[in-house]
Amino acid sequence: MNPKLAAFIDRLPTLLTILIGVWMGLAPFFPEPHLVQKFFWVMEGHPFKLIDVFDVFMHGGLAALAILKIWRVLGKRADGANNKPA
Repeated sequence: MNPKLAAFIDRLPTLLTILIGVWMGLAPFFPEPHLVQKFFWVMEGHPFKLIDVFDVFMHGGLAALAILKIWRVLGKRADGANNKPA
């Protein structure tokens, strides 16, 4: 991973990043989340418009950022546990 990107992700507040990522990944909650809807559209072969692509990046990007943050936090915890002196 790019060191500048890794440093940026490490500086983000963990809880807030996860909450916003989950919120945007699941929004709107009714009738179904946009990411779920777009996934089914791709599976069914519906054509995508530019607004649909933007929608996927807006909702999926923040969800992906939350996943990266969790991955970084868990990776640091695992590294810390392995590097403790006996």
